[in-house]
Amino acid sequence: YHVLPEGWVLPRLSFEGLVQFWFLGDPTAGVPPLIKVGGTEFKNLPRGVRKRSDMKYLMKHVERKGRELGCYIDNIDDWTIGSVRNLFARTKQYFEYPNKSSAQTKFDKLSWETVCHNLRRNKGYLLGEEPSTHTSTEEVEDASRAGASDGADAQTQIHVVNEEPDVARTLIDQMESPIPIAPPETSDGVPMPPPEIVPPTNHNDAMKDQDEDVVMESANSTASPEEPKVDSGVCTTV
Repeated sequence: YHVLPEGWVLPRLSFEGLVQFWFLGDPTAGVPPLIKVGGTEFKNLPRGVRKRSDMKYLMKHVERKGRELGCYIDNIDDWTIGSVRNLFARTKQYFEYPNKSSAQTKFDKLSWETVCHNLRRNKGYLLGEEPSTHTSTEEVEDASRAGASDGADAQTQIHVVNEEPDVARTLIDQMESPIPIAPPETSDGVPMPPPEIVPPTNHNDAMKDQDEDVVMESANSTASPEEPKVDSGVCTTV
């Protein structure tokens, strides 16, 4: 089941014509108000998905301004040709951006696509609005994309910071590990025996022994010579 008639094509509409189609549709052609038609119904139309998106964008700002002015009706079924014309008459001046081209076209003759293009070019700001009093749809989308990008950068930075200590720890472990040294070998390939370890000589003990030898030699040189023994026996002469 399709809401739009088979073979129906969206006609070329002015800004006011779109506002009427949005709230009233085209009863003679069996087209309901476009505000009630879902996006899937536009898939079979030429550039239907894109046009549906632009329609919603433009009419969202018409609704926003209409609510501010008190001329918007919440109940869709309560819209009439008179209330639609009143809404357009009171809001259209806020969409009349200055035309910078040399060819001046009357605003009522502009297509709704041109009005939507001008609205997007001004980032959703209507005439008389300042950035401080209204946050445009484009700004919200840009902030959302920027937030996602920053989050990704933050995750990348955390990933790098968490890896650095592991690399440093690995390098330190490698530097502290003892390096095995192969024992020397002879020309025949036989490992040489380890060298004999001689205990170190105590310098103080060697000096002490040398001093004792000097003292002993000095004592021997000063001792008195031994007296010859006298035989107490009587010497007889024959």
